[in-house]
Amino acid sequence: MSYTHTRPVTVKAIVEGPPVVPVWPTGGQAVGRGRRSTYEAAATGELAPGVPVLRVGQRLKVRRADLLRYLGVDAA
Repeated sequence: MSYTHTRPVTVKAIVEGPPVVPVWPTGGQAVGRGRRSTYEAAATGELAPGVPVLRVGQRLKVRRADLLRYLGVDAA
């Protein structure tokens, strides 16, 4: 099995990023989850309390605003 290293996501990258971000790595790393835990949580429909998972085609996404609210960041 091979592992690829992903760079940790920063709050700055989330704030400056698109309005909808991928569940992994952006959303999962932001809430402190590993890849497997991220997808397990996404299967329940909520990545973290107040961060619902959106299905866009086959892709899983979360809203930037929900993620920032969960992190306690004021993006204004």
